[in-house]
Amino acid sequence: MSLRVLGLAAVLSLVPAGLRAAEIAAPVHVGADSIPELFEGVGDGPHARLRFFFEVTFMKIDIAWVEAYLDPATASVVERVAAEKYTSGRARALEMALLGGSPMLLRMELARGGGAGRFIGATRDNLEGAVECGSMTRTTFDRVWPRVNELLAPIDARGMEKGDAIHYRVEDDLVRIVYLGPEGEILVDGTVEGREAARGFVGSFMFRETAFSETLIKSAWTTD
Repeated sequence: MSLRVLGLAAVLSLVPAGLRAAEIAAPVHVGADSIPELFEGVGDGPHARLRFFFEVTFMKIDIAWVEAYLDPATASVVERVAAEKYTSGRARALEMALLGGSPMLLRMELARGGGAGRFIGATRDNLEGAVECGSMTRTTFDRVWPRVNELLAPIDARGMEKGDAIHYRVEDDLVRIVYLGPEGEILVDGTVEGREAARGFVGSFMFRETAFSETLIKSAWTTD
């Protein structure tokens, strides 16, 4: 499996190869107070948040929270599917259901810093992965990537710091990308338009062609 999940492959580059993810409950950190509208209509009630904590388990080095906040209708689907024992078939069904979820907030908060160059390269790879998994066409990718690259330019110049949080608020035909610093300062706030682009962002987190997607999907069976 290629190491692709939007923005997260860069986090993986901060740790030695062969170390794995651990799943634990994750509270809301940076973002809810700074830009509360990012969380409107998502993450409320049972099964409305998929989450896991990525860490170097051998060395006990914290890396990042990874979360998906869901709308009530999608959360109800998660609840029904996760009521049955985990199987690869049920995981695949859940992937397809999540692809149609709206609104949705995809979120990562760093527990340590690092360079942004690989982060931006991984972001491009992840959107390429969305093309591979069929949630976005090549034509849409060619339109979307220059805009995403432009939005991430300030992070490329600054680097990534512990406590940074990146948010992708997906709603119908719009993706809002917000990158916050450790104190909630807004470093990036912009949008990407298009229904297929929105599906592509969700696909880059949720589909099996992307790294961490399996862990994120499995968290439906381990968190409420």
